[in-house]
Amino acid sequence: MKYPRIWIAAHGGPVKVAQNPDTPPEILWLLSTDPDSAVRRLVIGNPNVTPKILVGLADDRSHWVRASLAAHSRTPDAVLEKLGDDSVTQVLVELAANLNTPPKTLKKLARLINSRSGNSIRRTVAMNPSTPAGVLAKLANDTYVLLPQKVALNPSTTVPILRKLANHVNVVVRGNVARNPKTPPDVLRKLSRARFSDILWPVMANPHTPVDALRELAEDRDPDVAERAVEVLDERGELL
Repeated sequence: MKYPRIWIAAHGGPVKVAQNPDTPPEILWLLSTDPDSAVRRLVIGNPNVTPKILVGLADDRSHWVRASLAAHSRTPDAVLEKLGDDSVTQVLVELAANLNTPPKTLKKLARLINSRSGNSIRRTVAMNPSTPAGVLAKLANDTYVLLPQKVALNPSTTVPILRKLANHVNVVVRGNVARNPKTPPDVLRKLSRARFSDILWPVMANPHTPVDALRELAEDRDPDVAERAVEVLDERGELL
């Protein structure tokens, strides 16, 4: 394109052009150097953005641009790995949440233990379904209780970890195990004998809870628990 800046002005200016899904990559490349960080962030979200443009933004001076890059589903692995060394919490949190973040980068983020920001990053790693099982196992053993709570909810948490967390002293952890779709029936049966509503209600909501456990809960001394158990049995067509 011979006069790109004239083209940009004729099509509504940098913001509108950066948002436009029909904007060609060569124009997006030019806008990726725009002095307005909001424009550069819009470039990242444009469906026509190229890997070359994303790589070029890896060292952007705005941490909001780097955070957008860390969250993007098409950011190249090499850039995601580089962002793992960023010093800004928001960038690292977005990176920890990205399903495409490389396993070794998630492992590195899980080690950030010496600050409040480190805890927020590790919580996000614990929730990411792409986090490796070995990392989830370590986070499940952490004394910072919000980590095992998040691991217990993670759909990628393995059954051995869920079995261990089912014995956790924290009620919320055990309740989250009851919510996990991978929790096996025998563990749900065990959890159904708890005396905490934060555990019993998720147990009744889990489709893998055995019918015999639900029938026991239908006789529970708590009328609300008993009523809900009867409703679940009826919904499953198991009401006698």
